[in-house]
Amino acid sequence: MRVLITTLPDAGCFSSLLPVAEALVREGHDVAVAASPTFAPGVEARGLEHLPAGIDWTTSDPRYIQTMLERAGSSDLTRLTGAEPLSWLPWAAEFLCGVAARAMVPDLIRLAREWRADLVLRDSVELAGCVAAEALGLPHASATTTADSALDLRPYVAEPLERLRRDCGLGSDPDGAMAYRYLHLSLIPPSFDGPGAALPPTIHHVRYESAAAGGEELPGWVDSLGERPLALVNLGMVFHRIPGLFGQILDALAGEPLDVVVATGSAETAQALEPAPPNVRVTPWIPFGLLLPRCDLFVTHGGMASMREAFRCGVPLVVLPVFGDQVYSGVRCRALGLGPVVTPDRRDPAEIAEAIRSALREPSYRERARALQAELESLPPIEHAVRLLERLAAERQPLLAADAPRVTPAAAR
Repeated sequence: MRVLITTLPDAGCFSSLLPVAEALVREGHDVAVAASPTFAPGVEARGLEHLPAGIDWTTSDPRYIQTMLERAGSSDLTRLTGAEPLSWLPWAAEFLCGVAARAMVPDLIRLAREWRADLVLRDSVELAGCVAAEALGLPHASATTTADSALDLRPYVAEPLERLRRDCGLGSDPDGAMAYRYLHLSLIPPSFDGPGAALPPTIHHVRYESAAAGGEELPGWVDSLGERPLALVNLGMVFHRIPGLFGQILDALAGEPLDVVVATGSAETAQALEPAPPNVRVTPWIPFGLLLPRCDLFVTHGGMASMREAFRCGVPLVVLPVFGDQVYSGVRCRALGLGPVVTPDRRDPAEIAEAIRSALREPSYRERARALQAELESLPPIEHAVRLLERLAAERQPLLAADAPRVTPAAAR
């Protein structure tokens, strides 16, 4: 089987596909990853074939990142309420189905033909893959990328996808059925979205497994940390750029009786935070999958790549949502009791410090995190995703959620 994977040029998006890609390779299938040219090193570092497709919107169109950062300061988008967690999607769908997808579809159609793909597997916010697949008559699947992408997002993407289909000469699909027509893989526990969540009809949950790069290891200084509680702080690869945010966190942590590792996401940001408080070690990057099992706490913006690692390791959270799906992460973490949430309108060093103290002293946060970890471990292994993709390639028919194995939610344990 030849699987063409499509992804936005973003490490968090790609991370949702890596476990499946690596399982496919282990099972003897051919895998290639279509992504923008400058994302090639990230793909090839994992031993996968890279095929250049689409635009480097993180660099060639800096308006996207700048607009995200500007909107992150908008209180109407970042106030944490149950009514607003998906308010970012109309804007994001317009960009993803417009600028990004329109530039990528022609490349994908050509590559899928030349590479002789049997099916397309996309990250859930890369929306060119399903259009290109349908233009070629190929089955396609998606995998959860953002915190809310296990949900049925068709109401948000149907209209811009309809325009994209027209541009490619495809027939009408006004309800957006194309987005989840065949198979949607969720690598997060079902409890994260709650019992009343609207889910795609073809969703199948599988166990997330960290895809650590070969040869990764923790720096030697980690072993020199003392017996105090250990916290990891990370704000992803985009939102670390918000002025003052890391400074607020460091001010909150200064003098607290714990050791802290701050992974900034860039050398420039790490340098700007020096000198750090004595109990804080600042580094541009550290292997999360290796450090989190040692941690007592994870301070995060709530991006899905980070959340999945926390779920896998059973680590309590302090969530500081900034924008987009991070707001949904905060809503669900608060509902599940996984840790305190500091909303943007209350974000200052005193509030952050109190959230950290609460997360460390309240045992229920650890208990709920461990329950969610157990739920994740009870899901079918990643090889189950390979079996589903093999079946999809052979049958070319939708694989409905009604046929998926049943899992006992963490809340019922």
